[in-house]
Amino acid sequence: MKNNIKILSFDIWGEFGHFKKFYTTSSPLTFSVPPPTAVFGMLGAVLGFGKDEYLNYINADTTKIGIQILKPIKKIRMSINLIDTKNSGSFHLIKTEPR
Repeated sequence: MKNNIKILSFDIWGEFGHFKKFYTTSSPLTFSVPPPTAVFGMLGAVLGFGKDEYLNYINADTTKIGIQILKPIKKIRMSINLIDTKNSGSFHLIKTEPR
């Protein structure tokens, strides 16, 4: 029996990466490293597959992935205010401009 293993290795780098956690809605929670589905999408883009077709060829059954962190991961915290102070009756005592 002959093993027909093909290996593809590459480095990715960027100033920012946001890999949204699937169980959040408007919360900006992110994974520290790309999850497998994001890696599958990157591989699909490199190989020229469209976003609706790459999972037919690159998925957990056909592709094994390994991730190595080469530089320290930096995280930034950003706050977001989703309260609508313009139309809410609870903020009638605020005398400044609404946010």
